Amino acid sequence: MFDKSWVSDEQWLPNEWSHLVVFSHVPTGEQRLLQPDHKSSFEIQQLANKVQKCCVRLDICQRGWMKEYFATQQEIRKL
Repeated sequence: MFDKSWVSDEQWLPNEWSHLVVFSHVPTGEQRLLQPDHKSSFEIQQLANKVQKCCVRLDICQRGWMKEYFATQQEIRKL
């Protein structure tokens, strides 16, 4: 598994010099689908405020996508 801290970062983590172990063994059997627990997750406005702090690293398309995402999540959580 690889990730980047920011989309604009050049280097993927972990790199070939680090060793990340996600599972100690391969899971067996059928896995249950977990539904999201919106009551224990961030409020959408809290998350939007956190993203706003790092907005300088996002381009205009990414900012628009995040704004739309937050609006959609607000509607989903109302249901």
